[in-house]
Amino acid sequence: MKRMFLKKRLCLMMVMILAIVTVFMGKPMTAKAAEQVTVNYDFNEVSDVCINTENNHAFPGDTVDGNATSDFNTIFLYTDPSKHFQTIKINGTDYPVNDSNTTTILGPGNAQKVTLNNVPASPTYNIEVTTISSGYNSIQWVYDANSPFGRDAYVEHGKVKMVSINGNTDVSSYRLEDNDTGGTYYVQSGAMVTVKLIPDHGYQVYSAVLNDTTNLTPDSSITSQFSFTMPSTNIHFSGKFQASTKGDVVENTATQVVAGGTIGNGAAIAKSGDAKVKLNNAQQNALMPAGATLTTGETKDDSLNIQSVDITTEQIVYQGNTTSYWNDQQTDLSEEAEISLTVNQAATGYAVFRTHGGNVEEIASTYDSATGKLTFGSSKFSTYTLVPLTAPKNNYTIRYPEGSNAGSSTDSHKSSSDAPVHTHNYEWQTITEPTAEQDGLEAYVCTICGSYKESVPVSAYSYACTDAAKKVLTAKQNDTLVLKMGRWHSYPKWFMEKLASRSDLTIKLQFEYQHKQYELTIPAGAKIDTECDWYGPLKLCSLYEYTVK
Repeated sequence: MKRMFLKKRLCLMMVMILAIVTVFMGKPMTAKAAEQVTVNYDFNEVSDVCINTENNHAFPGDTVDGNATSDFNTIFLYTDPSKHFQTIKINGTDYPVNDSNTTTILGPGNAQKVTLNNVPASPTYNIEVTTISSGYNSIQWVYDANSPFGRDAYVEHGKVKMVSINGNTDVSSYRLEDNDTGGTYYVQSGAMVTVKLIPDHGYQVYSAVLNDTTNLTPDSSITSQFSFTMPSTNIHFSGKFQASTKGDVVENTATQVVAGGTIGNGAAIAKSGDAKVKLNNAQQNALMPAGATLTTGETKDDSLNIQSVDITTEQIVYQGNTTSYWNDQQTDLSEEAEISLTVNQAATGYAVFRTHGGNVEEIASTYDSATGKLTFGSSKFSTYTLVPLTAPKNNYTIRYPEGSNAGSSTDSHKSSSDAPVHTHNYEWQTITEPTAEQDGLEAYVCTICGSYKESVPVSAYSYACTDAAKKVLTAKQNDTLVLKMGRWHSYPKWFMEKLASRSDLTIKLQFEYQHKQYELTIPAGAKIDTECDWYGPLKLCSLYEYTVK
C-alpha cells in the first residue's frame, strides 16, 4: 500500500512539473535536434570517421549529423589496416592514443579504432593524425580489367587462392575480401605466404611475378602452389598466366595398336593448365574382359584380333617460368572427355569395352573405316579393349571433330589427309547469359557440331553497369529509379554520363562497400559530376547524399 501511494505521488509530481514547464516555456521540453557538422581529414592516414554512432560515417569534407553549437560529440577514428595511430589532433587540441580508448579490430592487419568521448561541439572538425606502420601490408588482385585498382593487380585467365600464412590455413583474420571480384589480404612483413595460382585450361603459370619484380618460388610437391616471404610493401599479382605454348598433348607408346590419338575437350581432364593423355600397354592379341558380352546385334569379326590399350590422363601445370611442371593423374573425371584413336587394324566396326575399378562395360563409340578413327567419350580411364565387328557401329555423337579448333590436342602421328567430318558454320552465340553476379560467355561456335573457335567472357561487372544504364535511358519521365548494383561500387565515366543525361530522374544508387549497404540519392535536377575517369564509393559519397546500413 505504501509503495502504491508513493507511486501515485510521483505521478502527480510529474504532471505538475510538465504543467509548470508548459506555462513558463510555452510548450513541453523536447530533445535537442542534431545539427550538421563538417569533418576534414586525410583519407591516406584515416580510413573512416564516424560521429556519435559507428554507422554515421563522415567522408573527407562531408557534412553529417552531430552537435555543432553545444554539448559534446563522440568521434570514432579508424586506421587503414597497414597503419596504427601515433598522435591525434582535433581543431588544434591533442587527444591521447592509449589502451583506454584504442581497440584493435580483429581482422585484416589488426586495424585500430580510437573512440574519443566528450569532444567539444563544433560546426567543423579538422582532424590531423600521425601514424606508424602496423607491420602489415596488402596483397591484392582483381578479376576485372576495368577495376580502378589498375592493370598491375589484374589477374586474367586464372584464379588466385590464399592457402596459408605462416603455416596457418585459417586466413580469415588476414582477409578483407576474397570473392569473384578478387582478393585483398593484409599480412605482416616477414610472414611466409603460400598461394595457389590456378590457370584456366590452356594457360600456364609461365610468369609468376609479384609487382613485376619478384619471382615466386614453386612448391615442387603441390600443384599450382607457390610460397614467398611477405615484403614490407604492398603487393599486386601481375603477369602470371599466359597462353600455353605446348597445349594438350597425346603421348603414344602403344604404337603396335594405335598410330596416335587426339583429345576433343582437354578441359574435361584439366580444368587448369594442359591435358595429357598417355596411350600405353598395347596388347595386339587380347581376350574379351571377364564378364563382357557384345550388345545384341553385334558380331565379332573372327578374322581380326581383339586388341587393348591402357589410357591414362593427367593435368599438367608448369612451375612458373621454369621447365619443371606438376602432373596430377586424373582417373575419374566430373565430365566426359572425348578421345579419338587412330587404330592400326582396319575393321568394319569396333566395340569398345572399358575396364575400370573392377567394372566392365561397353561404351558408345563411332568408327570411321576410311580414316581408322575410333572416337568415344569417357570419364573413367584405365584399360580399353577394342573388339572388331562384322558391321559398322556409330552410336557415339562426335562433339569435337578434328579441325574444329576446339582445343583438340593431337600427337605427331596425325595424318595430313585427315579432314573434318563436316564444313563448319561458325556464328557468335551467347553460351552463358551474364548476370550482375556471374560472368557470361560468348563464343564463335559451329551451329552444326557446337565446337568453339573463339570464346569471349562477358564480365558480370560490365553487365551490371550496362543493364543499369539501359534502365536509366528507358525510365519514365520524372520517375524515381532504384539501381541495385550489388557488390559493384565503382563506376566509369561513361556510366556517370548516362546518369547525367536524365536530369529529370531521381536516382537511388544502392551498392555494397566494405560489407555495408549504401544508398546514394541523386535528386532530379542535380548536377552530376562527369569530370573523372572513375568514381569510387568515397568519391560518390563526397558528392551526393547517402545512407548506410
